[in-house]
Amino acid sequence: QVISTISDTVTAELKDGNKPIQYYLIGKKWNWNSPKNSVVFIESREAIQSLIKKATRAKFKKKIS
Repeated sequence: QVISTISDTVTAELKDGNKPIQYYLIGKKWNWNSPKNSVVFIESREAIQSLIKKATRAKFKKKIS
């Protein structure tokens, strides 16, 4: 077994800066918790399909590949 740490930084322009930002991650969480409860671990993309349909796109300042 290997335990490793990953991180990334993404900057986006938001039309309404007052709306809360929620992050959805697919994968194991090993009892990790978000300090602000802004990170939700999901089993698959289908788990948030209804949210995706209502979502609006954000313009990112750097290209993510």
